[in-house]
Amino acid sequence: MPPIVFHPAYEAILPAGHRFPMRKYGRLAEVLMERGLAPRGFTTPEPASPELLRFAHDASYVEAVLGLAVPRAIERAIGLPVDESVVRRSRASVG
Repeated sequence: MPPIVFHPAYEAILPAGHRFPMRKYGRLAEVLMERGLAPRGFTTPEPASPELLRFAHDASYVEAVLGLAVPRAIERAIGLPVDESVVRRSRASVG
């Protein structure tokens, strides 16, 4: 059986009323455990390094995200506020 990957950081804290159902990631992990479908538990990834992120994104964007300096216009375009919680989630998701 392949490993089941989960990290608690997958559930970023979003503003009240945000349309993205962030809670679904943690809930899925709970259901898998409740139903005995993750008998070996979860594999927890290490956060992606800045170097790894630069393979997919422009270096200036990576630095803006990691430095919490993303312009509001870009936050609106991606649909998420870029804060510590979202950065942790993003790094864990690709780590």
